[in-house]
Amino acid sequence: MALIGPLVPGRKRISLPARTLPPLKYLAYNLPSKVWSLRDLGHPDNQGISPFGVSELFRLFSDDAIDEMRTELFTNPKIWTDYYFSSKYAGS
Repeated sequence: MALIGPLVPGRKRISLPARTLPPLKYLAYNLPSKVWSLRDLGHPDNQGISPFGVSELFRLFSDDAIDEMRTELFTNPKIWTDYYFSSKYAGS
């Protein structure tokens, strides 16, 4: 069982069964069409841990992976009772 830590401090941890997920089925990485450096954004590129600034959206997961994550999220009542969080900024 793999232990998953809570997103909100002070909440309980949950145990999930360990599984091997086939990466070729679930990963669908495509390079972003555009990447801007810190210099492109008007910042010095010699500060921070990387000269990377921001990129266009890019695909990382396959449709099968998204379906799997949604199934795990929406069918596990423990996630909803122990990890659901709302604020005036995030909505309810």
